[in-house]
Amino acid sequence: MGIAEARLPNGLKVAYLNQLELNFLYREIFEQQVYLRHGITVKPGDCVFDVGANIGLFSLLLSQASPELNLYCFEPIPAVFKALQRNSFLHFSNATLLNLGLSQSSGAASLTYYQKCSGWSTLYPDPEEVTESLRTYAGNSGSLLPWLRRLIATRLAKRLLSEQQTITCQLKTLSEVIQDQNISQINLLKIDAERSELDILLGIQPRDWPKIQQLVLEVQDLENRVVSIETMLKQQGFTVTAEQQPELKDTVYYNVYATRL
Repeated sequence: MGIAEARLPNGLKVAYLNQLELNFLYREIFEQQVYLRHGITVKPGDCVFDVGANIGLFSLLLSQASPELNLYCFEPIPAVFKALQRNSFLHFSNATLLNLGLSQSSGAASLTYYQKCSGWSTLYPDPEEVTESLRTYAGNSGSLLPWLRRLIATRLAKRLLSEQQTITCQLKTLSEVIQDQNISQINLLKIDAERSELDILLGIQPRDWPKIQQLVLEVQDLENRVVSIETMLKQQGFTVTAEQQPELKDTVYYNVYATRL
């Protein structure tokens, strides 16, 4: 699937891979601003780590408000990384782009890349869970009858997951990147990494936790992961809020927000 360009509803031109996914990302990031709730703020000069940047819409949102940000964007999938590069060139050319993923240890790993829905790509594939979450999401939103929305969502999920490939991606720990890039402070660490969020946090050395001021994570609540992450962040001195969007009720998807007192 090649890169195309389109204008967002706010008039900005962006590179993208899939129109349906682009529409979802725009609604989530620009309209709902799900990563900027519960006291999460960004100001000029801040250092932001956008982990799981995808095509870069969150970094684009931040750069429109604060062009002076120090942005570090992480995207392990080469095809998606090319779209991120294009959007960086168009809108936040001073960002540092890193074609790698983060985890609790460094090395090479096999990643399942869903070509029609790159945002679901993951080191830990589970198509049945993705399909069920999309069915539930559809049942919670929209104007059609819930059963019809769920039926449509089931068929859509099968189509979106039908094209996949296994790619080898490079992984580093967050602490390794902090050292490599000589980072003294991360004002906001945003993580959207499809089941790798806990691995990423486990890759932070004790010496680096005080450098992180705010976090926002999408967490899939498998094996009580939300509570585990809340506990970890509270132990590091953060005030933590977990939230589930109304349309994601009864799915495993939560957002976790953490700020320092």
